[in-house]
Amino acid sequence: MMLLSMYFERNFGQNSIRANIQEPIDRKRQPLYRLTSLLSYIPMLFAIFVAASRIVDNKHFPADVIGGAILGGSVASLVFGIWFPQQL
Repeated sequence: MMLLSMYFERNFGQNSIRANIQEPIDRKRQPLYRLTSLLSYIPMLFAIFVAASRIVDNKHFPADVIGGAILGGSVASLVFGIWFPQQL
């Protein structure tokens, strides 16, 4: 879910303005980009909800969920960095 959120942020949110530096920044559309930046993190909120429900339902221990979140976040950041390298 973190990889999906990062992808949405890069392509539709505030980072999409920085990716298209050739185009001038439209000040009227900037609030729209901010809104889409916030909405791009909805998959992360869903993942947090699922993690919390697994703990509440006694399916996993909290340490398991935290360890999985750290591992998943690390792998998502690594894969995102490989697929979409920083443009200078």
